[in-house]
Amino acid sequence: MRHIEASSFNVWKLLPLYTYYCEGKNSMNHCVTTNPDISINFPSFSFLQVEGYIFKEQIPETVPLYEYYNDIVFDHYITSLSNISQRYPAYVSKGILGYVYEKTQMNTVPLYEYYYDAVNSVTDHYTSTRPDIPELYPGWVRLAHSVSGYIYPAD
Repeated sequence: MRHIEASSFNVWKLLPLYTYYCEGKNSMNHCVTTNPDISINFPSFSFLQVEGYIFKEQIPETVPLYEYYNDIVFDHYITSLSNISQRYPAYVSKGILGYVYEKTQMNTVPLYEYYYDAVNSVTDHYTSTRPDIPELYPGWVRLAHSVSGYIYPAD
């Protein structure tokens, strides 16, 4: 029996990290979530892509990936920072989506945090594996802490 136990391995449960987008007359909102039914429950949201895969449960070397929401400006904010509600009270914690590696690991990619910062514009945060958002889309900037963690890529 001890030989069987010694040769066993862990099976991790991974969750897809989906990206949805909604644009209104005076708003835009990227929603990054593990919920596959956002566009069914909220028809104004369109599915964009699967960013990658995160852990359902915490394992060594991972940190929580939190979801915050600001109902005033219609903005979802996904980050590994645990104190957003304290720093910005309008952002209410919606809980933990899953877990991401804190440091790069073999076969993982960074999960970057962006903010739409155009003058007189709407507020929008976007968490993505794409490193080139500011170069492709004017008005977007990478946040100072920049990387939420590292995840397994979608492809």
